[in-house]
Amino acid sequence: MKKRFWVLLLAVIFLSSCTVYEYAEPKQYDNKDYTAETAGIRLEDDFYGYVNFDFLWNSAIPSDMHSYGTLEILSAETDEDITQEMIGIAESNGIYPTNSDEQKIHDFYMQYIDTEAREKMGIKPIENALLAIRNADNIDEFIGVCGMLYLDYGCSVIVTPAVSEDIYNPEKYVLYFYPMDFVYTANELLYTANIDIEMQKYIEETLTLYNSSDNRRAAYDTVTMLTEIAESTSDISAMEIKDIYNSYDNNSLNVLFGGADTEKFKTAYGIGKVSTVIIPDILQAEKISIFLNDEYLDEWKSYAIFKLFSDYRDYLPSEYSTLPEQPNMPIEKKAINAVKTELSEELGNIYEKKYYNASAAE
Repeated sequence: MKKRFWVLLLAVIFLSSCTVYEYAEPKQYDNKDYTAETAGIRLEDDFYGYVNFDFLWNSAIPSDMHSYGTLEILSAETDEDITQEMIGIAESNGIYPTNSDEQKIHDFYMQYIDTEAREKMGIKPIENALLAIRNADNIDEFIGVCGMLYLDYGCSVIVTPAVSEDIYNPEKYVLYFYPMDFVYTANELLYTANIDIEMQKYIEETLTLYNSSDNRRAAYDTVTMLTEIAESTSDISAMEIKDIYNSYDNNSLNVLFGGADTEKFKTAYGIGKVSTVIIPDILQAEKISIFLNDEYLDEWKSYAIFKLFSDYRDYLPSEYSTLPEQPNMPIEKKAINAVKTELSEELGNIYEKKYYNASAAE
């Protein structure tokens, strides 16, 4: 029986090896105009390449894009429409209604490019925040300061609270504590060559500009703490929903954050009445809890100062604008990007009024 089995198996292998599949040799690149047929692409071999040949052959991927297709074209055209609309509003000498979307965009843009006023202002826009960080005497006070930084300055230090739809019930909303923001991504901090040294340099320069003492040692200790937290940071985009949806009440939050008073924590962040929080990245939260105590207060304060300067680098004098470095671009381009980031809702309203309402009227 075994002998018969091996004979049949060898016969199958032999017959399979006799089957020949003919594929057209790929054409070398030249300047000729090809069609799918002259390029040797057959419908039965490559349906996608055959149907889309003209677009694929004649369309170059722009240097600032990783892919190029209908969605990318539509997105680029929409972005260009929004940009031109914004520039028209920003550079206009017209007077817009008070608190209108147009006025916010115009004033924001003009203030952004007014470098002379920025130099005169110095660090005054964040002076009170810096003073609060420096005056925090223990971790509980520091957590309160972090809440103030988030609510008043939009600067997230420990976690990033956000209200979003419940994954399992879209009809209700829940509070999420999203992972800590390192300025760089966790992967960049861990795997990009010398990025930890670069970050240490930026923190040291920031602390020096702010007249702190023993800056080099403080920067080293801060990056060491952040690197350890980054090592326990998960890629939540690759996780299943059931692994992201980790629900915690007040008591379990106390355990997760190492016994810290989470009521004070939530009150500081303006979410004191919330009874349940979803924490997508449990591993990172547990590692943060190890460092969330008075022993590491100086490291947290150094990072908070650096994070605040980093978030506000485009609104401060030029000596602070390279922490960390940005691509060298004209200030008008930076202003456009800043408006898109900070006033995206206002831009969306203007785009909707001009294009969607016009389409509906037709």
